Amino acid sequence: MINRSTIQAALTLCTIMLVCSCREEIPVEEQIMQKEDICFCITETMPSSRAVNDTEKEDALIFDGSDTLYIRTSTEDYANICTKGYTTTTTNLTSFYTSAFLTTGEVYFSSIETNMESDGCAHTGRYWPGRNLNFFANSHKENDLKYEVSENGECYGTFSYTLPAPDLEKKNDAANQPDYVFAIAKDCTNDGNPVPLEFRHAFSAICFRIGSMDDENRMVNYVSLKNAPSSGKCSFGLNDEGTTEFIWNGQNGSETYIQNVERDVANGNIINDEGIIFMMVPHTLSDIEMEISFTLHHGTPYAHEYIISRKLADYTEEWLADKKYIYTISASDEVKVEVTDQVTATVKSDVAITSKGSSTSCIRAAIIGYWINKDGNIVAGWTDSDGSFDWGSEWSSNWVKHTDGFYYYLHELEYGEQTYPLFQTYTLSGISPVTDAELELSIAVQSVIHHKVGEAWPGCPLDK
Repeated sequence: MINRSTIQAALTLCTIMLVCSCREEIPVEEQIMQKEDICFCITETMPSSRAVNDTEKEDALIFDGSDTLYIRTSTEDYANICTKGYTTTTTNLTSFYTSAFLTTGEVYFSSIETNMESDGCAHTGRYWPGRNLNFFANSHKENDLKYEVSENGECYGTFSYTLPAPDLEKKNDAANQPDYVFAIAKDCTNDGNPVPLEFRHAFSAICFRIGSMDDENRMVNYVSLKNAPSSGKCSFGLNDEGTTEFIWNGQNGSETYIQNVERDVANGNIINDEGIIFMMVPHTLSDIEMEISFTLHHGTPYAHEYIISRKLADYTEEWLADKKYIYTISASDEVKVEVTDQVTATVKSDVAITSKGSSTSCIRAAIIGYWINKDGNIVAGWTDSDGSFDWGSEWSSNWVKHTDGFYYYLHELEYGEQTYPLFQTYTLSGISPVTDAELELSIAVQSVIHHKVGEAWPGCPLDK
């Protein structure tokens, strides 16, 4: 973790540090002598595992006769998840600004706009000096954004931020909230390769997923966050693991941010894969409320609008930078799956399973086969020896075959997520046990809500 007092102390050493400026401290002749271009590549760092918060809970929002709507909360690493509006993410980042310092603190160049080019790199048009460099990169340009390198080579940055002013009449101001990403690469040497930049999100992504309403007469009108801080100050640097980490303080303002929905959400459909995203200043939650407007019995003479308010602190203690907080609104827990594959005359390949339900689910599958004659009758059973499997190099870290004959997927799935293929290919040997028979190879898949695994499949590899 970054030590707050270390950052504050480092930021006071203005007389022995240099912040970014337009001047270059390294002699021009030294730049020309090297003649090796400084360029960058973006590392695609995905979360190593889904981080669901320990306080995950489900709570009833509305009860109207037979209608009950619930909210379920979870947290995950934000990483490369795309957002919306004019956001910037590590998967759609086409240009950014870079600054360079010597490891002793002198400025080499500052705020050079670099663009991703066809070779997959962002070129600066500057040459390496004969010394190592520290690099800073940011997706945006702010007047008060400053980078500093202390005498002992520690790298820090600071900036202040204010959310765009809300427009409550249009009810869509949150759709235009930007997303800032930063990266720091420390003590880099000229080894002939692009400098890798691992970008992190400075803000919190607050996601509302709406789905599993079961009834076409339910409608979500809007979602809002009330009493949310509109500004704050951020200090950031590298933690002990070498990852960019953000510390926020000085949060001010008390605004309401809102997004229109006005969509029917029946039959388990979720509005979109990512949900409704608010980009917010990280904050310890206290008075912030979520407000959700529902119309139940929509389109009938009995239609009634409900406006439901809840303290977010009841579900989440704080919003941290580079985290995504998910609030799923649904009529009930629901799991659905979709199986896809490719089939040719003798090969079945790329069998993958996609979650289509609103709930976090666990998956198991069975491979079932029969030999069928031309009349459609089963004439023989199938065995593995009728062909050969290619399971793929990462199969054992994703699947396990249990003694009950099922293959269990070792990771939980959210809506829209897909498993590693159950197998890469199954190729027939070319020998049919019965003349003119064809093999019908099917994948039977079962899914269960993640917290009910032990109840549904007791003793399975996922029952921990």
